Amino acid sequence: VMNSLKADMYKFYWEKRGVLPSLLIGLLVLLFYLFFKSSNENDPVFRVLISNVSGFIPLLFISANLFFWGEDYSFRTINILLTKEKQRWKLFLYKTLGTFCLSFLYVTIFYSLTALVYLEGDLVLIVSTFLHQLPYYLVIISISLLIFQIFDKVYESCMIYTLYILLFDNLLVYVLPNYGESVKDYLFMTLNLKASADISYFTLINVCYPIVVSLAVIVLALAVFSKKEFK
Repeated sequence: VMNSLKADMYKFYWEKRGVLPSLLIGLLVLLFYLFFKSSNENDPVFRVLISNVSGFIPLLFISANLFFWGEDYSFRTINILLTKEKQRWKLFLYKTLGTFCLSFLYVTIFYSLTALVYLEGDLVLIVSTFLHQLPYYLVIISISLLIFQIFDKVYESCMIYTLYILLFDNLLVYVLPNYGESVKDYLFMTLNLKASADISYFTLINVCYPIVVSLAVIVLALAVFSKKEFK
């Protein structure tokens, strides 16, 4: 595991893997900031930026999954790693932690840039907003991890995950119009991610439930990875 960590850190640094996602985050923040700064919004610019841009941030988790999972699956180097590490759960644990860390690095960059352009920034508001969104980020990262374990082809995983982020919740709103309010807290993770920026209190539903779901999804991903056959 330590050798894999050193190799991944070296590859991430020298190949500048974080440059493009960081530039995309900066571009999104800047565009939305210029737009909402000129609009007549009553809410703080920071909260408006977070609420709107956070809907796009999960797409960058594809980059984290590609780095830790996709390339090993595409180039079959996963077989080499499995010969070195006989216990699959240890390899899964390392790659899962790496995926979460890299994904949250992008979230941190997003919050840092948003706080930077929000010149009247309130540290309490920034931290509070992050803590409200954190459980939903955990769920979405876990779902991306599961999708990359289920599908054999990397491009299929990317496509399915992208469709999930962009369409799943919105389609459910139309499919379940009469049950939207009753199920939104339990199913609409991407919509809840954006809406959580406007919530000023913590409840069991918006904190404990997403964390429990993320743990369940990770366990399911581990089960799929443990049984997966690599050619």
